[in-house]
Amino acid sequence: MQKQKVQIDWDQFVNTEEIVTFIQSLIQTPSENPTGDTREIAEVVQRKCLEIGLETRIVSKDGIRANVVATLEGNKPGPTLLFNGHIDTVPAGDLSDWDYDPFGGVIEEGRLYGRGAADMLGGTGTMIMAAQLIKKAGIDIAGKVIFTAVADEETGGALGTGYLLEQGLTADAAICTEPSELDIHLAHKGAYWFRITTKGVTSHGSVPEQGVNAVEKMAKIIANMNRLQLSHTPHKLLTGPTIAPGTLIEGGTKTNVVPSHCSATFDIRTVPGMKHEQVRREIQEFLDNLSIEDPDIQAEFEDLFWMNAAEIDESEKIVQVTKSAVERITGRQPQISANPGTADARLIAAYGIPIIPFFGPGTIDQAHKRNEYVEVNQLIDATKIYADIIFNYLGSNSG
Repeated sequence: MQKQKVQIDWDQFVNTEEIVTFIQSLIQTPSENPTGDTREIAEVVQRKCLEIGLETRIVSKDGIRANVVATLEGNKPGPTLLFNGHIDTVPAGDLSDWDYDPFGGVIEEGRLYGRGAADMLGGTGTMIMAAQLIKKAGIDIAGKVIFTAVADEETGGALGTGYLLEQGLTADAAICTEPSELDIHLAHKGAYWFRITTKGVTSHGSVPEQGVNAVEKMAKIIANMNRLQLSHTPHKLLTGPTIAPGTLIEGGTKTNVVPSHCSATFDIRTVPGMKHEQVRREIQEFLDNLSIEDPDIQAEFEDLFWMNAAEIDESEKIVQVTKSAVERITGRQPQISANPGTADARLIAAYGIPIIPFFGPGTIDQAHKRNEYVEVNQLIDATKIYADIIFNYLGSNSG
């Protein structure tokens, strides 16, 4: 008969002020992307990791976008567990729109305000602080935990998580600590960004019938985009693919000249199983059919960016351990759902690593908004839950 694992009372090791102060220090170190420079905030993370006693190094492909790789080594062989979070943020924008200093780390009524509080310095900070709980509790893990605090997520991740994977980063299971209000998002959508350009014929604005208005032809494409039906297998947690047409539009040269060109960008969100070439082929067929209906539509399209969707099966051990940890720490069962956005989880999943795409403090509804915040109590719960996951996934008596 297998001996039941003794669980840990994490509250005895939690220093709420230290956790919050560390995350405040991250918010107070601007890392807006663009420009994407994370050197200073990486040093803040590295200092905390070294203080905790983690093996730590800073890795950068371009010398600007710095990534922190910290490792908690066990004394016995075992699997590798990866926690991934990003340290770049979107820009704060017009500071006058904020009621709080976006780089102040102000706490009011149980909320920590600042750019990146929810997306996702809260998740990145708490995963690091979970290592401190493991150290304080004197837990001997079997295997190792890798914590990656990465740059470049807000612009695709190639110089952050992508670069680390190219350099050999690997694990047996992983968690991306993106905001989910500590519910478990088993999947996230992918994205396909592309540009369509229409060509027309210029003429004087007083005789538009002598030209072909490229902007009008683009308007026709956009207005008919709802006819584009993308092939896909329905997903049990995600809605179907969506299309946001005309997210950026540019055309014409002068007010009194019929425009001979127009370009517009489009944002398609995909579900797991959809392939780049398939989607591209269906867009081309859509444009070809419109050109048959209106021969004056001369349109070309080009790729801007393709990001895969990601998902994990609920039966995976890391999911089951996470569910149990949430129940132990919060007393509730986490909601199992999915996220319509994208994250670096897609890069990790592409290497065959089972990863929970979104599991962290804060809500995605706060991401990229003015007065962004994260609930302080979620930061504390997240720290304890991550520690509990490490203990039950890698603890030497985990069975």
